Amino acid sequence: LIAKALAQQTPFILLDEPISHLDPTNAATITRILLEEAQAQGAGIITTSIGNHLPMEYDRVLTL
Repeated sequence: LIAKALAQQTPFILLDEPISHLDPTNAATITRILLEEAQAQGAGIITTSIGNHLPMEYDRVLTL
């Protein structure tokens, strides 16, 4: 599903629990790829999480 999110150019890359079942090494790899692609597209990243969070800096965090 991450590849599908990256295949389309949009203003935002939308992700639902993108690293919920990944170990820290693979989570870091996915985060690096997402950040590189977002920068290349000039896009923002919107993600949900109830467990593991993407290991990156966030501009805004909303909590329900």
